[in-house]
Amino acid sequence: MAKKVLLTGAGGFIGSHCIEFWLKNTDWTLFCIDSFRHKGQHTRLEVATQTEGWQDRVKIFYHNLATPIDPQLENLLLERSIGPNGQVSEKPFDYIVNMASNSAVERST
Repeated sequence: MAKKVLLTGAGGFIGSHCIEFWLKNTDWTLFCIDSFRHKGQHTRLEVATQTEGWQDRVKIFYHNLATPIDPQLENLLLERSIGPNGQVSEKPFDYIVNMASNSAVERST
């Protein structure tokens, strides 16, 4: 069964290379978060997702991790659904990989 991964900082240098590696070498489903306010770039994601069929395996969300994740985004990330009997089901993450950071050393202290 494919693993479910949450990756923060997906548009950064290391995050985008993680996506590229995992798409080529695993069958994992990737849930990616980036604010694109620092050094994250959309073009890195375009390069990283050149693997055929990536649309079925990669979901990208725009969010600034300096603020709490709101309930709507939490529902999307956990793929929550309500069954016919009203029972809520969700799919937790197998791995959480944090590559989000402030790229300016002088501002991160």
